[in-house]
Amino acid sequence: MKIETCYRCETILNTENSSDEHIIPNSCGGRLKSKILLCKKCNSFFGEKYDKIIADQVNFLANILNIKRDR
Repeated sequence: MKIETCYRCETILNTENSSDEHIIPNSCGGRLKSKILLCKKCNSFFGEKYDKIIADQVNFLANILNIKRDR
């Protein structure tokens, strides 16, 4: 059995620190998720820092095109 680790900080992932990471950001309609990429802390970091920038840029277009999001 392979032990999964966070790609950013290399913390061993378990049920307490794993999180659903959207492969394509939710703001772009991404529905594909993984629990074996990032820990909660790193997922929050990327969400607040990078995913927010993408969301801000595509939000208008996503609303116009009525892109379904995971909510």
